[in-house]
Amino acid sequence: MLEGELDKEAVEKQKAIDNLEHDLRAAMTKHHVTDLHLATDVLHAVMIRMALASTKTNQRAAQQLGIGKTTLYRKMDEYGISARPKD
Repeated sequence: MLEGELDKEAVEKQKAIDNLEHDLRAAMTKHHVTDLHLATDVLHAVMIRMALASTKTNQRAAQQLGIGKTTLYRKMDEYGISARPKD
C-alpha cells in the first residue's frame, strides 16, 4: 500500500470511530446508561450479534471477535443470545 492510501485509510478509520462514539453517546444518554459494566455488556452483546449475523459459523464469529469459541458460547449464554440470528 502506498503512503497516501495508508493516510486515507487512517482518516476513514478515525471518521468511523468518531461516528460510532457519537452514536454510542447518544444511545447511552437516551437510555440513561451510566454504569461502565452495563455499557460494556451492552457493547459485547451487540458485537456478538453482529458477528453472528455476518458469519456462517460460530467459529468464524469467534475469530472475527478475537475470542475463542468457548468464550463466545459463554458470553452468548451470559447475554441471553440463544441462537444464531435468522436471515
